[in-house]
Amino acid sequence: MVSYDECGVSVKNDGFRRVYRRMRRQANFDNDIRYIYEEAAFSLAGDRQTRILPVVLSEILFIGGWVISLVKAASSEPGPTNWVNVEAQSIAISALFLWVTATVVIGSLIGASQTEDMVPRILHTMENDLGSFQGRNDRRPSTRERVETVWCPRSVHRARTGGTYSWRPDKWKGTRTKLGVSRAAVFASSLVAVIVVGISFSVAALLSYLVAPQGFSCRHIPETIVFAIWLLSFAVETVCEIYLGRRLFWTIFWKDALSALSIVAIILLIQWGIMNRCSCWSRWGSTGLHLPQMTGLKGNLMHFIRHVAPWIVLAAIVLHLRLCVAVVWKYWDAFRVFIQRDDGASNLGWERSGR
Repeated sequence: MVSYDECGVSVKNDGFRRVYRRMRRQANFDNDIRYIYEEAAFSLAGDRQTRILPVVLSEILFIGGWVISLVKAASSEPGPTNWVNVEAQSIAISALFLWVTATVVIGSLIGASQTEDMVPRILHTMENDLGSFQGRNDRRPSTRERVETVWCPRSVHRARTGGTYSWRPDKWKGTRTKLGVSRAAVFASSLVAVIVVGISFSVAALLSYLVAPQGFSCRHIPETIVFAIWLLSFAVETVCEIYLGRRLFWTIFWKDALSALSIVAIILLIQWGIMNRCSCWSRWGSTGLHLPQMTGLKGNLMHFIRHVAPWIVLAAIVLHLRLCVAVVWKYWDAFRVFIQRDDGASNLGWERSGR
């Protein structure tokens, strides 16, 4: 039923349930009919499954990049051409994107269809295979026939009605209750998403706070703006999903493009050197200018870079990975799909559950 919903034809769910209950009552169900449902289910799982190795490599590369940047900063010595406090601030700003650690894994569990026509092909073939047990003698449909008869929405229409698994714009509407998803569950998932991004912002703000001179300063401004852009983007998307119809896809598309370009512009301004102004390293003039070459400051700064910042970043990464474990535990069926081939066997050699 979920696949019908993701294919954009959720109206077929009731008919699917009626046919299945009728098929279950037939004496030859276990010998002749059951395999049709299982073959369709295994094929859908195989189509949706994301490869494990690319996910692991992505996590290793992302976390490895952090390790390299921390080691580079820790091995640096302050000098006329090397301002390690600026390096430390760069690490703090990069911490804004620690939420990628969790979203790579969660996005892989959600999965993605390999092609636009794969799910309709599997479902349509299943319906025609079942037709012989319902007095019909239909032939297997072609892709062209499915397109011409609009058996399943395509392109933007399909994405808007569930074809993009990680974006479900109808989640705030009543159609979600047909699959047993309550409004409270939707609110909870949205809250978790905000918390994940909020943790990354908190880590970035904490690291910036601890870089000498300690305290809130203009160094927190770009981090706060980026976080505000993400929150505003989320709020706008929620409102659009509730109230917009046909124009929803392109509205969200241009909203996301504008948000991404805004964040890129902020990062470019930071790289350009806007944070190198004296006020950012004197807490708006309330303290003396903190230069990393100063004897008293150098020791404190290097202690922070070598012994404090790495543990803060490590704790944040572990927290995000623990969140992934919690999601896997909560949605174990999604994990089984993640590790399952299209023949129903597990990629990890586990036995699939009994029939």
